[in-house]
Amino acid sequence: MDVVRGYYQYVNGRLENRSTVRYPVDSWEYTKEGYLLFEGSHYSEIYYALSLSDEPEHTALRVLPLDETCRKLNRAYLLPVGYGGNNLFLVDWSEQNFEYLDFYDLFDRFYPDIYELPVPFEANDDSGVGAVYRISAEMFEHVVEVHFRIDHEELRKRTTYIPEDQTYEYRPRGFYEAEYPDIPYPEVVSYEEKNDGTITLTVNAVYPEENTSRAFTHKTVVRPLDDGGFQYVSNQIIFPEVGFEPWWHSEVYLQAGRSKQTGSTAGNLPITEHFPQGPPYPRIEPIQDTGKVHQTACQWVFICMVWRLRAVVFNRPLLASSVIPSYSIRIVISGFLPKRRHFFQTHTPPCFL
Repeated sequence: MDVVRGYYQYVNGRLENRSTVRYPVDSWEYTKEGYLLFEGSHYSEIYYALSLSDEPEHTALRVLPLDETCRKLNRAYLLPVGYGGNNLFLVDWSEQNFEYLDFYDLFDRFYPDIYELPVPFEANDDSGVGAVYRISAEMFEHVVEVHFRIDHEELRKRTTYIPEDQTYEYRPRGFYEAEYPDIPYPEVVSYEEKNDGTITLTVNAVYPEENTSRAFTHKTVVRPLDDGGFQYVSNQIIFPEVGFEPWWHSEVYLQAGRSKQTGSTAGNLPITEHFPQGPPYPRIEPIQDTGKVHQTACQWVFICMVWRLRAVVFNRPLLASSVIPSYSIRIVISGFLPKRRHFFQTHTPPCFL
């Protein structure tokens, strides 16, 4: 049995085929969540040149119908955020305990929706240096408070607030915080409307790349508002019981606002630019390097841009399990490479030649 998968794009109101992939099925499974999962591989010249193997392929098809209300709730509250570039649905938190929630990533996620503009604070093009900004408290707090019930004192405790000029220190995600692109997607499978006006959503993380329709499950509580908006109230991982490690997620260890927790020196770096006023902002170009802020066992990094290349390398000498993300391969030459999988997964997985 073969699987044929086409990639289509809307052009002038019409769907046009951009590419087609055909691969023989090596294995398939129908899951209790109602998915038909296929796994196989096909030959790719670029992929084979780097991995000496065929390119793996995975397909997940929902067969069991899903309640339409669940689909609407998913589109409204889960899919716009997802599991990439933030940890909103990856950690346990509540309005009584925001300790593990990363508000900098959430600022990046919600700013474009609120102001209908791209985030103007850009990372430095040089992967060895960072760009740190100071942005107005009014703007930063507004972006966060649109979807969270949190007072200013609590938010300032979880970030780096500069009381002298009423700004927040902020460093955009850069090269070292890039994440693997093929990640799970959320799917609301049930919901419960509470008497207090909140809605409890039960969400499965569907992960075709790992051949599972339930990589983990979390309960997310949202609060619809009278003005048509909403707030996130809490999140709790309920499956598996021992917890789930979102290995693709990169924490921004060098974020100025996290320097006290991680021990990095980013909090002491000079400021790239100061923006005391609110948006909209023009496109910002960093005007000052902030110095070396990333020090790991990797001494040299060579970046190759490759179109749609993915690879998985396991148990190689001097190399932890790693995944090469699409569009970017890191060829790392190092005198010492830690064997812990977590090291590479939180510093963007490399490929060792």
